[in-house]
Amino acid sequence: MGLKFLIIAEKPTAGAKIAQHLSNYLNCDYEERQFEYKEKITISYYAVGDIFVVPLEGHVIDTKLKKGADYPKFQWDIGLKKKRGEKVENLRREARFKLLKQLSKDAMVIGATDNDEEGEVMLYYTARALGLKPENLPRMRFVELTYEEITRAYERALNGEKLDMGMAMAGHYRHLSDLFVGMNISALLSKSAVNHGSNQQIQFHLGRVKIPLLRKLMQRRTEIMKEPEIREDKEAKKESESQPKYVVKVYVDFYGLHFVDEIEAKPDEIPEIFGSEWKAKVVEIKEEKEDVEPIREVYNTNGILEEVKKHGINPIKAQNEILEYLYQNEYISYPRTPSTKLPRHIDFKRRIEEMSRQINWVDPNDFLEKIPDELLVEETEKHAGIYPIKVPPSTLPPDYLITWELIARKFFTAIAKPAKRKRTTVTIKVYRDGLEFGEVETEFWEYSYLGWMKYDNEFHSSEFTPEVKVGEEVKVKLSIDTRELYGGYTGNLSIRKEIGEIRRMDVGELLKWMERVKLGTEATRVEHISELRRHGYIEGEDKVAITTIGQKVAEICERHIPIDLKDTKEMYEHMNILKHHPELIVEITEMVKERVKKIYENVDVDEMGRELNSLGDCPNCGKPCKLVYFNGRYFIGCSGYPDCKFLLSIS
Repeated sequence: MGLKFLIIAEKPTAGAKIAQHLSNYLNCDYEERQFEYKEKITISYYAVGDIFVVPLEGHVIDTKLKKGADYPKFQWDIGLKKKRGEKVENLRREARFKLLKQLSKDAMVIGATDNDEEGEVMLYYTARALGLKPENLPRMRFVELTYEEITRAYERALNGEKLDMGMAMAGHYRHLSDLFVGMNISALLSKSAVNHGSNQQIQFHLGRVKIPLLRKLMQRRTEIMKEPEIREDKEAKKESESQPKYVVKVYVDFYGLHFVDEIEAKPDEIPEIFGSEWKAKVVEIKEEKEDVEPIREVYNTNGILEEVKKHGINPIKAQNEILEYLYQNEYISYPRTPSTKLPRHIDFKRRIEEMSRQINWVDPNDFLEKIPDELLVEETEKHAGIYPIKVPPSTLPPDYLITWELIARKFFTAIAKPAKRKRTTVTIKVYRDGLEFGEVETEFWEYSYLGWMKYDNEFHSSEFTPEVKVGEEVKVKLSIDTRELYGGYTGNLSIRKEIGEIRRMDVGELLKWMERVKLGTEATRVEHISELRRHGYIEGEDKVAITTIGQKVAEICERHIPIDLKDTKEMYEHMNILKHHPELIVEITEMVKERVKKIYENVDVDEMGRELNSLGDCPNCGKPCKLVYFNGRYFIGCSGYPDCKFLLSIS
């Protein structure tokens, strides 16, 4: 019997693609098999000769705090991922790990999860749970699910490509940070609530990412009876005279009005200005031929999510459904990435020629023979941006086709030839009564070749260059603006009264903000927003708003729990260190522990509990209300229960 192989993929579709491509590559039969577990669960996996491909469907193994000891807890281990309320999913993870253990016996195990920190740490935990040395784990690394990429990654794994321990430790550190902060801070809030009347079952679902996210969405309170604020702008001046002032604006009329300068004047000075002899003439014409380069980058995750929102597509749907579908069906490259660059080893010229045969507006002659280095990633096996692979069928839903076309146009723009144009700069001087008053430059562009501009989904016009000579006279036009007095002031006065409103934030803008402040990752940002909604802290789809319990928790965290964006910035700095020095994992993780310990030492649990349960009196019986939690939802309930059954949902 020859050597067996177990390839661990991430998602079922990816697993099936890997098996199909290896079947063609190795000229072996491809078979989908079923693994039955406890007569309840059936797991699909794939066999290609002596190669077995098993998809994980997310984390099967993860970090967890050890039982026992008081909070804050920091003793951790790895084990089967189990979530409360996910009975079937927990059983599926148990079945999947049983299958992995069974197939890994006497087999060479190869990792083939997604090419990011999360994929790397997923393999790190699974290898440890299987009793393997993660640092020796062969690794298939690919940015597409195409035949060429999968077979190339397979050969590289057989020839020495290993798990990247730097990426794995960076991901591991993020998991431990989320575990230490999330479990301990949530437990602290639960303890404070129970101490002041909440039911023992109350839970909070917070952590390193969710706390700053809630604070971002927090409603700012306004004072209802506050007097309106009267504010004058910086240019407002008290004037003693009662007559208004005027401003005469001077323009030249040369294929449109072009502003030259302005003259401030009193009413009796206006006739003199208009009665002056105004002349203008062309004094210089300069022509230049130039190349106009595009922005040479493709979309990363947040870039495409921001763009699809402009076209009416929900960013959460785009990430969870549309991009994933396009990737798994080989229409685009891996879509969860911070990179805006292209891999070095792909034959993009051939790809463009293939796509041009299906898209009549794509001309292969519009593209560079060689892709510039500035557009290529330094290490081709690491992150790459999102680019098209092949044209999807027109039978796909419109939002899928729009998303693909946006990705394709960005890619075509990035690798297209520069546009060519002639720029003509015309300088015009203005004279008043024979004396030079001022001058203005106006530019005209005439394109001889549009190049990348044909593809970038923006409006571009090729202007004509007017026939003009030096010395040619140009018309001068004058206009009057009045600066009226108001209440003895010139300038603007604003009267402002702030009235509270439900503040909703566009999900696309929220994702853009999360990217800017480095909160979460490309793979997890949408999930964090979805979890806040699932736990009742926010509501809404395209636009989200904080709920009553979300507001309450955000305000308490702002006052008592100093977890903010500085922690996120520090975590990313630590992750970058670990990518190059994975041996520092223990030392850097100690910093997170100390941070949590300090919060526990300084927080006033009693005061925090009082604030959580400061909910007024029951409208039915007058007894104090308390925060209640059951069936995964938060309520305001009466402390006189069961005699009084008042209950109000706040999530």
